[in-house]
Amino acid sequence: MADKLHANTAGYVYFITEGDSEDANLKIGFSQSPVHRMETSLQIGNSRKLRLAAEYKAAYGQEQALHRILAPYATLSNEWFFPTPEARAMMRHVKSFYNGYSTEKEAESFVGSLISLLASGTFRRTA
Repeated sequence: MADKLHANTAGYVYFITEGDSEDANLKIGFSQSPVHRMETSLQIGNSRKLRLAAEYKAAYGQEQALHRILAPYATLSNEWFFPTPEARAMMRHVKSFYNGYSTEKEAESFVGSLISLLASGTFRRTA
């Protein structure tokens, strides 16, 4: 799929967890239909029950930026991440940001700021 997408392709950046526990790995991905992607392709290849934990409207380039920023915490796959404080913080912010903003433009601005914050190195692994 990645070879068909351009940085400005519209869709959703999503966070999927392997179950509900705090130590569940996270998948950060991009799709125009995250639920469909999870149910039709990702769940089939995973023995654990997957859960869509968060999603937000974004361009494909934002997903790529998150992958670069969180690369030190990646599992064997470059889209699955260990449940580090950094990855969990990003997911928590994404889950709550639409509730705190009255317009989609405000929410998109927040996400851009959050990605910049992560890129700046403000979030650091503590353990």
